[in-house]
This record gives sequence, structure tokens and C-alpha cells, in this order.
Amino acid sequence: MAEIANYFRANCLTSRPIEVGNIDPQAAILYPIVLSDRLEILLSLPDNTMQRHTVVQPQAVTLAAAAAARSSMSRSRGLLEQQEAMQRLDRWIIDPFRDRLESAGIKTLVFVLDAPLRTIPMTALFDGQHYAIERYNIALAPSLQLLETTPQHRQPFSVFLGALEDARLGFRPLPGARDEVEAIADRLPSELRLNQQFTLKQLKDALRYASHPIIHLATHGQFGSTLDSTFVLAWDGKLNLTDFRDELLSRDEVRH
Repeated sequence: MAEIANYFRANCLTSRPIEVGNIDPQAAILYPIVLSDRLEILLSLPDNTMQRHTVVQPQAVTLAAAAAARSSMSRSRGLLEQQEAMQRLDRWIIDPFRDRLESAGIKTLVFVLDAPLRTIPMTALFDGQHYAIERYNIALAPSLQLLETTPQHRQPFSVFLGALEDARLGFRPLPGARDEVEAIADRLPSELRLNQQFTLKQLKDALRYASHPIIHLATHGQFGSTLDSTFVLAWDGKLNLTDFRDELLSRDEVRH
């Protein structure tokens, strides 16, 4: 642990974090850390114990596997290639702790990802039979410790739900998208837009007029190296990050 802390030039793993068990007694935190000669994976459990697994390999091997996983998410790649790439990462990150996660009754995995892994969807890690999202609730945290937050007074709110279930614009169908948003709609006040109703205009209006404080999308997306190549897919086109920025700026103008 001292060596890893020194790598980050801070006592990042022994500073006082918020205890995950106080937040969710069925949640565990995974920290995959890419080092020059190995991949270190740390597991923090609700009882404040920590386990460690080391994959001894050059950094280039880890980076190549991460790149292959990202590439496999392209719509031009086959399902088998995607599963093989994500299973390789699963063997490193989750599989060494699988028995411990089961015995601890873990239902939620919180990932704190090192930079080379941050654009890889942890939900798609594959164990040979199931994706991680089928076994666990998946969450991401931005730093090496969970941040303490101040509870806010609850206000009534509603959710904008957009989902693309059908194959569209060269992207494969998402058969679980409808169930996902309908499950949320059953529990929360919401505006549901599915398939043909989930248009660019509907999404832009939701962003611009802030009629719903929460926007939840079940659709395809891509994280590219530029604003214009990073987008989410609606029925009639793509909304990239430049569009998002413009709509959010328009929201400020509408408020004033």
C-alpha cells in the first residue's frame, strides 16, 4: 500500500474516506490502478477490510487490453469480439474477488478507475456467462475516496426518460431499453419518450428548458476524442457534446 500511495505522491489510500458501509452495507469499491510493471486491483469492503490482487505484466499489455475493449464497443465489431475483450478485463478486475463478493453479500460495485480505464463501460465486463450489470448495480466515483456530501432537503422532481429500443442509423437494437425506462417511470413522475418519440427536439427541449431536473437516457452513445465525435443517439440523429453545450447555454439565457 505504501508503494501505491507513493506512486500517487499522496497518502491517498490511508486518508480518511467516508466508510462505504455507512453508505450502503451491500456496496464494495474496486480500485484498478495501472502501474508500469503491473495492474493492481484493490477491493474495499463494507466492513472496512481491503483486499489486493496483482496482475504482473508490462503497462503496455494493460493499455493494449483497454484499447481493445474500447474498440470492441464500436458498432462495426461483433458481439464475440466484444465479449472476449471485456472478459479479459473481468478476469483481472472482478474475478479474483468473486467468491469474497458473494460471501459478503455485495450487490453494488463502485469503480474508481485509473485514467486508461475511464472510457470503458464497467457494466459490460463479462464473466463468460453474464455481464457485470446483470450481477451487480454499477456506479462510478471520480476519485480515490468517496466524498462526503451534505444531505439536501428533498424537493418534488420529475425525470425525462429517453430510450431507443429499435435498431437505428446503423446501431443495433437495445432490447432492454424499454424495460429500463418503464421501470423508472413506474416509480417516479416522468416524461417518457420511446423510439420515434425520442427525437432530437425532445431531448434538446429537455436540456434547454430544464423542465426535468433529471435526464435518464437508455440509448447508444460514443465517447470520442473531440466534442463533435462524442454523442448520444436519438431517433432522428446524434446529439454531440457541442450540441449539449449549446443547449445548456441556452438554458441559462431562458432563465434570465
